Amino acid sequence: MDQAGVTVRGVAWMERSLRSAIQVSPAMIIVWAIAIYRNVFVERLWRSVKYEDIYPNGYATMMDANQGLTRYFVFYNDERPHQALKYRTPAEVHAEVVQLNQGILVH
Repeated sequence: MDQAGVTVRGVAWMERSLRSAIQVSPAMIIVWAIAIYRNVFVERLWRSVKYEDIYPNGYATMMDANQGLTRYFVFYNDERPHQALKYRTPAEVHAEVVQLNQGILVH
């Protein structure tokens, strides 16, 4: 083992893994990058759901959870401003994108 605790075998495995990753098609690398990018948004959404709705409400039944989460997602999409969206709601941004796309398609 070296000072970082990495074995020679581990370094060899990492080197082989990197070589095989380099040999992957560029399309596959793009797919991986998109999956990682999407995962960031899913993880952030899940954190918001847990800390803003599930934990504070402590639903007793699945029916309560279903009704509560339905209300939460309406709030999340239509009323809750998002910092990443310049303090607009997802519904506002979606409507803006639809309007812009309609303008592009009309011309």
